[in-house]
Amino acid sequence: MEPTIGYYLPCKKYYKLHFEQFLILCKRAQIKTIEINDDYFNSIHSQSPPNIIVHKLTDILCREVLNDDKMAHQFLEKFRQMKGRTIMIDNLESISQLLNRHVQYSLLKEIQTIYVPPFISITDEFTANDCQKIQQLLTNNNIQYPIICKPIQAHGSESHNMKIIFDSSHLIDIQYPCILQQFINHDGILFKIFLVGINDDNFYIVKRSSIRNFTITQSLETISFHSSEVSSTQACSNLNNGEDIIVDGITIDNERIKELVRLIKKKFELNLLGID
Repeated sequence: MEPTIGYYLPCKKYYKLHFEQFLILCKRAQIKTIEINDDYFNSIHSQSPPNIIVHKLTDILCREVLNDDKMAHQFLEKFRQMKGRTIMIDNLESISQLLNRHVQYSLLKEIQTIYVPPFISITDEFTANDCQKIQQLLTNNNIQYPIICKPIQAHGSESHNMKIIFDSSHLIDIQYPCILQQFINHDGILFKIFLVGINDDNFYIVKRSSIRNFTITQSLETISFHSSEVSSTQACSNLNNGEDIIVDGITIDNERIKELVRLIKKKFELNLLGID
């Protein structure tokens, strides 16, 4: 009996990943593929789940968790009922941890060998409108300016809308619920690590442009930006260095990266992972 891979991907992600090429490779290797959707669940095929399910269900998870969407819950329950009868890449419970930046960063902080820039969460209107209270929270947590303001929700187009705030007089610019985190200068370079599978050696590193360094010499107006415009393969922003990424002199320690991958994969219980 030939192995079967099931898949669920939104159309946008399907085309972005050129997923049809993966389906062609599977066919050549005599691996059967089947799309997991409502038609699948209403058919006789659902009685025998595929060996593996690859999915991108984060949009539906957000609707279930954040909007209490009953239709989303019912659809996801059908996936949960297959637990133990198929391999899910990845489990919905593990992915749910990634939807909230406070949860993400708190879990990372529990790994003692990983440095997470200090952060606080602003989740209520009363605190968001009290700049003095926010400043006290920043001081208590040793968070210095500049700070970066990120939506607490870590998925969806709105999650990429961020701000860099340079002093306490501009704390009024924050939009809650959000994470306020110390901005760390990193020379306008970002390394992304992509991991696939249970083998800690199966990772791939790419370099991307990122936000240039800042020095606090005077008060600056808050900078608003969309993170995908600053750090992507086609990024071209006035927040970048304005020149090609130069990585001369930077040595990547693959053993340290391997250990980083192992720790994060174990903590979040994920087999398909991207790390900045």
